[in-house]
Amino acid sequence: MKKKTWDNKILNDPTFRKLYRQKKTISFVLTLFIVGIYIVYILIDAFDREFLAYKASGGITLGIILGIGIIIIGWIATGIYVWWANKKYDLLLEKIKRTTGGQL
Repeated sequence: MKKKTWDNKILNDPTFRKLYRQKKTISFVLTLFIVGIYIVYILIDAFDREFLAYKASGGITLGIILGIGIIIIGWIATGIYVWWANKKYDLLLEKIKRTTGGQL
């Protein structure tokens, strides 16, 4: 049984393919970036706890500061994705809807 014609029209649309590649790329890069930061933090914790236990100010250790920094970096990465989605993804999605007759 053949798929619906609009399915083939969407999958064969060059704009859809461009959208798919861009979304896959930005998702992979941002995920790899965040996972890399977490792995580095875990490795520091595993092999150099004294570094993270260093008191930076009063009772606040370097580990707490780095942990908060990782959370903030995660928020920034999310913001980058939202910005990209609003600027690029939504525009390409609208273009695909117009070229395929509004069927998604």
